[in-house]
Amino acid sequence: MTRSCLLTALLFASGAALSQEGALDPTFGTLGTGRVVYGFDLPANGFDSPAGLVVDTQGRSYTIGLSAEQNNTVWRATLARLTASGGLDNSFGTGGKVVSSDAEGSFLATDIARDSFGQLLLAGARVFGDITQGDRDFMVCRFNTAGAAINFAAPTNNHCRTVAFDLGGNNQDLPNILKTTPDGRMYLIGSARDSADFATTKIAIVKLTDTGALDTTFSGDGKLILEYPGGNATAIRDAGIGSDGHLYLGGSVDIGGSLAALAIKLSATGVLDTAFGGDGFQAYQLDVGGVGFRDDIVRALAVRSDGKVVLGGSADFALDDVRGFVLRVSATTSSFDTGFGNAGRLILGGNGPVSDLIAQDDGMTLYSRDVLLSGSRVFRVGRLGEAGHDLRFGSGGLVDFSFALAQAVDIPREMVLSDGRVVVMGVVFKSGSDSEFGVARLRGDAMFADDFE
Repeated sequence: MTRSCLLTALLFASGAALSQEGALDPTFGTLGTGRVVYGFDLPANGFDSPAGLVVDTQGRSYTIGLSAEQNNTVWRATLARLTASGGLDNSFGTGGKVVSSDAEGSFLATDIARDSFGQLLLAGARVFGDITQGDRDFMVCRFNTAGAAINFAAPTNNHCRTVAFDLGGNNQDLPNILKTTPDGRMYLIGSARDSADFATTKIAIVKLTDTGALDTTFSGDGKLILEYPGGNATAIRDAGIGSDGHLYLGGSVDIGGSLAALAIKLSATGVLDTAFGGDGFQAYQLDVGGVGFRDDIVRALAVRSDGKVVLGGSADFALDDVRGFVLRVSATTSSFDTGFGNAGRLILGGNGPVSDLIAQDDGMTLYSRDVLLSGSRVFRVGRLGEAGHDLRFGSGGLVDFSFALAQAVDIPREMVLSDGRVVVMGVVFKSGSDSEFGVARLRGDAMFADDFE
């Protein structure tokens, strides 16, 4: 009886270790490591730049990135699908991979989403001429879940839709964010340059219907240019859509030579919400560092279901030292939510910015960032409650891991929560000139850690 109880206890302890929330998932990746690395290595270029991640209802991960080919004269979108167990899916494209072609043109891919039918939407810019100096237009392309191009319905009747702002200069328009609504509408959010020397840009937003047509209920013609009051330089890095349809943008604005964290709120019709910050814009100056080190940038945004918005990003602290931050603010007024962290904000130790956020239904917040540990850049995933890190997750609320490549530089880009597990994707460097996609999966909610879904 005693031996039986001891065996039961040992088995329970072993299972508890495997099911630790935040542990690398041994059912995923190469040889049960919870991690997988892959690349495209297009001719004459070993550099892959991961950009976006989605996971479907079957647990398959789709990643989007870009690389250059033809001696660095043409951008190509690089799309891959992983099986639920983390291997390249041979039923997708060729060996699990699809590379854009001349049908899409020179394609500077920046984001991925799924439409209301579950098909894939790839966003970025179509580049005309030189890949750094040439004209760029907003573009979204549609592919099915097998990796084949499929057309938008009429009036688009093509698998790609381009939209130009052409404000001036080199006419470089670049969307870096793609968001979809439950009824299939699409927001492409980014910038439009308006000077030849690239000195100034405007915030640019396009809203399309599910057919790829401009949605004229948005700003009258489906296109909107925004400027910060006073014309200060701005950049948008992430966005989210509230349950009421409002659109939230996060980024930065130049105030007196330093960057302040920026949040913007506008309606589904493109009207700034003046209850938010007084004019639809709200700048947050954290000033964590000394004089000369006060750039604060929102790099990630998540809208909660309880009327709060979570902002994550970077705050300069000193030379070559950037702290991560997480702010929580009212979605109505933009004021800090004093029930979270230190009067609505948390400054995270370690050197590295927050790259993505997930607002969980239970009120917890997941974040990803890269941090410098013992001379190596590694992935860090943390989970926050109201007062700080959730000690049930990882070690002290944190999970750090690397992909063990020679360059020892791993930088996360995006996360998705799928069936209680955290999928995180980023760029991992084999050398200074050769980077790959790195994807990992972590145990999330311990209730689901042993496949009881």
